[in-house]
Amino acid sequence: MASFTLWTVVAAACVAVVQSQNPDVVAAAACQQEAAPYLTSQFVPGQFTSSSFFACFRPQDQIFEFLDTMVARTPNNTLTKFTISKTFVGRPIPAYKLSSALSSNHSTIVVLSMMHAREWITAPATVYAIASLVDDFVTKNTPLPYDWVFVPIVNLDGYVATWTTDERLRRKNVNPLGANIPYDAVGDSSQSGVDLNRNYGPLSVFNLVPTLKSSLIYPGPAPYSEPETMGIHTWLQSHPEVVGAIDVHSYAGLILTPFASTTNTPDAPFNDKFTALGATMQDSILKATGVLYNAQPASKLYLAYGTFGEYFFRVYGKPSVTFELKGKSFIVPSTTIPGSGDHVVAVCRSFAEGIPPFMANLPAPTTVPPNAPRNSGLQHVASIVRIKAHELRTKTKSELLAELDDFQQELAQARLREKLGQGKHVPVDLREKKTRAIRRALTPEEKSIKTLKQQKKDAYFPKRRFAVKA
Repeated sequence: MASFTLWTVVAAACVAVVQSQNPDVVAAAACQQEAAPYLTSQFVPGQFTSSSFFACFRPQDQIFEFLDTMVARTPNNTLTKFTISKTFVGRPIPAYKLSSALSSNHSTIVVLSMMHAREWITAPATVYAIASLVDDFVTKNTPLPYDWVFVPIVNLDGYVATWTTDERLRRKNVNPLGANIPYDAVGDSSQSGVDLNRNYGPLSVFNLVPTLKSSLIYPGPAPYSEPETMGIHTWLQSHPEVVGAIDVHSYAGLILTPFASTTNTPDAPFNDKFTALGATMQDSILKATGVLYNAQPASKLYLAYGTFGEYFFRVYGKPSVTFELKGKSFIVPSTTIPGSGDHVVAVCRSFAEGIPPFMANLPAPTTVPPNAPRNSGLQHVASIVRIKAHELRTKTKSELLAELDDFQQELAQARLREKLGQGKHVPVDLREKKTRAIRRALTPEEKSIKTLKQQKKDAYFPKRRFAVKA
């Protein structure tokens, strides 16, 4: 008689709730009941990828149980866990760091997956990559050239929804956005929430083509408006040792390099370096797996604004790729998990190999992201106004007046910051000169905005107080 883990029972309970609506959960629970237990005494470093865990799709509790057990059974703190962010409903988003105690190079590569909840294959494939790297390190006992930080489930709320509701094809997070947006069961025309892979900055490339809140690619009201993306952004801001990033998706079967928001190529020497990196990864993955993943600029797939891959390069000037696993649908058989895991392993290894030549002979870093347009704050305000134009017919007069006041406040603040050059550390004398000039330049309408009077401790003036006369 087969033995059952606690999470098998939990999964069965979930099935009882969504059985009629979510056949994928039913199939996954049946697979889990048939599969051998995965947390046995034989579950040790060197054997992690052999686990029956990878025979089935798993809910988030089983995924984290598996990873946490790997942490506990891997010696010398080689694998550790920390919270990198939180979700809209307050769930902690775990990250797992793989670090060789023998390594003298603590440069780090970040790997994100499941930004989109319906892409079930990405999480177990990424977990498989973690297991494979740990197995390889323990077996060979050789230093890792880089530390690794994996975030297997970025859109944790959305993933939970795909298991516990009929929203198997949910793409976005669960932010209701204050609107009653119906869920389209086909998953391609209407959903509430924010597309986390459209919610990154910088402002200059955020939401250049506004969409309705119901759209699958609705980016939210502003960059980093969602706790999931803000937490990752905040963590990256405080970890300059991160030298590269991979974002795992499905199912286009491509290696995508910046840019996604424009068909223009990155400035020299970055365009040539991304071309070389993509070619290296394409060849290495083909040799390792026998599967061809073509490398190309992300914009050749389609234009996209606010993506993580572009954000990472524009903000930090370091290499990033979006890896699209091969497939025919967001719904794939569980038998594809090990193979997809091998592909993610090959991506990680080939990306790591490509970092040294990419970083060699780069120009000195600047405070301006590569190819970043100017006047980004004003562009952002304009994009928000374009979004709101779609919503006019659904608003009352009082609601429109309130929103107009909000827009006026944001417009004035954006103009203020643009004229300051968006610098947080302007010398005191220069700050005061610019402030006086801005006061003279403000229009009467802007001077009448009460909010500006309340911004005496604006983020751009952390140590000095200022006021704008009405």
